[in-house]
Amino acid sequence: QDDSMHWDLGNRRLTFTLHDLTGKGSMQVAYSGLLPDMFAEGRDVIVEGPDQDGVVFEAAGILTSCPSKYEPE
Repeated sequence: QDDSMHWDLGNRRLTFTLHDLTGKGSMQVAYSGLLPDMFAEGRDVIVEGPDQDGVVFEAAGILTSCPSKYEPE
């Protein structure tokens, strides 16, 4: 979601709101660690982690994609 990303450099903590592929659902995500390469608002990402019942999904990992890299020229 636009304007939802917050990167706390001192604590290495990333928080953002993630929309599902249909655009009908969303969830709050938190991640602690190094800021993933190419992470930016509006980019497709996959969050990994154990199933949780909390309000905020605590991601163990975040995978980013580079759409232009995989599209035919």
